[in-house]
Amino acid sequence: MTYIITLGLIGLFMLGIPIAMSLGLTGLIAFFIEQGSRMNIPMIAQRMMYGINNFVLLAVPLFILSARLMNTSGVTTRLFNFATTIVGFLPGGLGTRIAWAA
Repeated sequence: MTYIITLGLIGLFMLGIPIAMSLGLTGLIAFFIEQGSRMNIPMIAQRMMYGINNFVLLAVPLFILSARLMNTSGVTTRLFNFATTIVGFLPGGLGTRIAWAA
């Protein structure tokens, strides 16, 4: 089942389908494969609500959204400039800056 979900997600990403739609479609397909002929329609809504309440699954799209917002507003550039100012003279270069920016 894990292989089906992983390959489905990769395939939908390669087709250019947005992440949220890919997660939803892959979840529905996996649910239909798992349930087969004994599918209960109200259970689909219940499982979808369970998926929305799962914070681990919400972390990925929200992390991408926050990174996009930070990049658009210029926070990331200022953060790396600050880290370069603080530790730019130390040996280690990029690794040290990334550790300070994080």
